[in-house]
Amino acid sequence: MPEATVIVADAQTTDLRTAVPGAPFDRVVSRFGVMFFEDPEAAFANLRRAAAPGARLAFACWRDLDENPMFSLGSAVLADRLDPQPEAPAPGEPGPAAFADRDRVRSLLEGAGWGRIRVEPFDFTCDYGFNGTDGVEERMATISGGGVGRLAREQLLPRLGEDGWASLLDDVRAELRRHLVDGVLRFPAAIWLVEAVN
Repeated sequence: MPEATVIVADAQTTDLRTAVPGAPFDRVVSRFGVMFFEDPEAAFANLRRAAAPGARLAFACWRDLDENPMFSLGSAVLADRLDPQPEAPAPGEPGPAAFADRDRVRSLLEGAGWGRIRVEPFDFTCDYGFNGTDGVEERMATISGGGVGRLAREQLLPRLGEDGWASLLDDVRAELRRHLVDGVLRFPAAIWLVEAVN
């Protein structure tokens, strides 16, 4: 098993050529992380500076939220109870759908100096029952740890009390169970697979 060095650093501002052992790198890979950069063009430029000539960048990022029910399935039950309701993120705002616009992704990478850019759609089935369960409790954990789940707990638990909060979570479970496919929580997912070369 290869050894790995874990570095906690801001990819937008840290000089990765000196802060991370092994630079320059021949591969830069991200799975659903790059959409959270405050300044994505600066981050991609910084990553490129730490990459060797000819190095490849590859990442997966979500397409539009409307194509990905995982961002609302179950959590919408909680969001409906919030006052005020959470605002939809502005296009391009850091978050899961920041790179939903394929042309924006290409433009950001070009602006950061990457070339031979490919942005291809990929659709798959998100299966929360991967471990032999129906996936409901796994999805509940995702919802609870997400922004809407944390905000709902903060706002609603004091207002509803422990019993009311537990009842609301049962409503979320019931909503999830209405969407089981062959006894398992599965739903479509839509992403971009992005590649570029330094």
